[in-house]
Amino acid sequence: RRHHFRRLFLPLLKEDDEMLADIGFERTDIQWALNLPLKVDALKALEACRRARVCSNVK
Repeated sequence: RRHHFRRLFLPLLKEDDEMLADIGFERTDIQWALNLPLKVDALKALEACRRARVCSNVK
């Protein structure tokens, strides 16, 4: 699962910040998730960050 995450998200770091924002991610969040311990599900952690950001922007 961790290798799958890295394979999907490492190429996104080559994209510009506007494109990342369009799909709902921030570069710093992706970099943070890539450095999480192997025992942590990085995809779930990244989704939690994204949901928290969306909720904070709504208020």
